[in-house]
Amino acid sequence: MELSAENLALHDRNEQRFDSSDDDSEYTYETDLVYHDPQKEWEENLVQLKTLVNFVLLPVIGKVLGRRFANYVWMKIASRIYS
Repeated sequence: MELSAENLALHDRNEQRFDSSDDDSEYTYETDLVYHDPQKEWEENLVQLKTLVNFVLLPVIGKVLGRRFANYVWMKIASRIYS
């Protein structure tokens, strides 16, 4: 299948249009760097830290302290009952 000169010219124009539209894309690595917002990123990190504290650290600390307090109270009660 041979392409005529007219078809080749049309094909070249379509390729040029496609290439130029590729360069005008809205998202590029450079625009990502330009729109980088450290304040927003810091606030997102704080939200993640608060979530970690609320769902992981506080229950673990509460469990440890609760067991120690329960042992202390049981020792006091048991010493009064059984002594």
